Amino acid sequence: MFYQSLDAHYDWFIVVYDYEKFCTDREIKEAIIWHEIGHITYPAGKNIICTDTEVQCDRVAIDYGQKEGIKKILDLTLKMARSLNNEVLLNMTKERQKQLHSI
Repeated sequence: MFYQSLDAHYDWFIVVYDYEKFCTDREIKEAIIWHEIGHITYPAGKNIICTDTEVQCDRVAIDYGQKEGIKKILDLTLKMARSLNNEVLLNMTKERQKQLHSI
């Protein structure tokens, strides 16, 4: 999760729920960080699902050399969407993968 900080010492911060797991795969870790940094320019609205915003943030990560990490994240997200039987997440992830292949 990525949030704007209320602390004057920090502009933004990323909340990581399982730091040990987060650090396990460097490509995924770096891709997540760059994707979340992309949300500074392409903010996600509260309770708003916007595939275009997520694709733009994926592109930020890719621009910083994290294409393989984004591929891994989307593969994991697709697997999760299927296991949860979540149609919205499934469709969004497939669209993000489709956009990734055109880059």
